[in-house]
Amino acid sequence: MTWPVVALTGHWKLGAAEEWVRAQLAAGIARLRDQGTHTGRSGMALGADTIWAEEILDAGLQLHAVVPFEAQADQWPAHARLRWERLRAGAHAETVVGPNPRDYVRTVAALHYRNQVLLDPPSAGCIAVWDGRERGGTWQAVRYARKIGLPIVWVDPVRRVVERVT
Repeated sequence: MTWPVVALTGHWKLGAAEEWVRAQLAAGIARLRDQGTHTGRSGMALGADTIWAEEILDAGLQLHAVVPFEAQADQWPAHARLRWERLRAGAHAETVVGPNPRDYVRTVAALHYRNQVLLDPPSAGCIAVWDGRERGGTWQAVRYARKIGLPIVWVDPVRRVVERVT
């Protein structure tokens, strides 16, 4: 399996599984790097996205930040905004997908569209930190990855297993 560019979709609330997820992502990134991956793409949300971005940079790979809109982190706690800004500054490439939304409906639409941009080429593989529930943004991203035929590695924070699903 050679995936030069790999995207991650995942939950922002990981709870007690956060350190397990971080360890799985770090180990997975090391394997991917050894197999030729050079870039990790992140949607830059809280949780799995920022863990992925940090681990990508720590492994010496290039980070492509796919930001849904400039105000993404405006309502986050100060420490999370600083982390987001640091990751954006460290990214080798950045795509800001659209303008700042004016309401909740447009915000949700912008996040879903960001996920499509994130998973579209040049992404060759998808890591999904997903609890298996068939609802929410991560589920929508997994559905889209399946629709476009993107190989998926599922990191399940509930069962604490990692498996290739496509």
